[in-house]
Amino acid sequence: MAERRDGKLRIGVLSPLIAGSYMSALLSAIAEAVADDGGRLVAIQTLDPSQGSIDTRVPKYGLRAAWEQVAGFIVVLNAVDRSYLEALREAGKPVVLLSQKVEGFSCPVVQADNRGGVRLAIAHLIEHGHRRIAFVGSRFQSDTRERYEAYREALTDHGIHPDDSLLFETTDNLEGSGELAARA
Repeated sequence: MAERRDGKLRIGVLSPLIAGSYMSALLSAIAEAVADDGGRLVAIQTLDPSQGSIDTRVPKYGLRAAWEQVAGFIVVLNAVDRSYLEALREAGKPVVLLSQKVEGFSCPVVQADNRGGVRLAIAHLIEHGHRRIAFVGSRFQSDTRERYEAYREALTDHGIHPDDSLLFETTDNLEGSGELAARA
């Protein structure tokens, strides 16, 4: 049922967006890993642009797209709510979350080392003599909140008092918002 006539395993990816530099690179990497194991990828965008921004809410997505064609799902960020994840599980579909845990839903989660990465970046900047180090991002996303906490901790650990005027809160975590913050 989850295999094509050619016998290749199909994996579904639920993502709020499938376009943009971050999501495109992420989906390409997933597709390459699946292809390396002889499989196919089915990518599904869960955010309807009429619902608003990805950084303000979990998309209201209820379609059971590709459920009969894929063996399991990788769920990126906050692509669907917990009830959707539970429905996947009830249907016998394995779920792996990418980047963000969902409260009350137990499954494998792949996450970046946000704290370690930020701490190394701050240490590197300080080694090069920088003392006024800014933070840019939308803290709606849990990864960004974790990075911000690590940023403040790392500065403090290096004897630098975090300066709230160097926080540039953006409406989302897309490139355009980062460019606007850099200009500010």
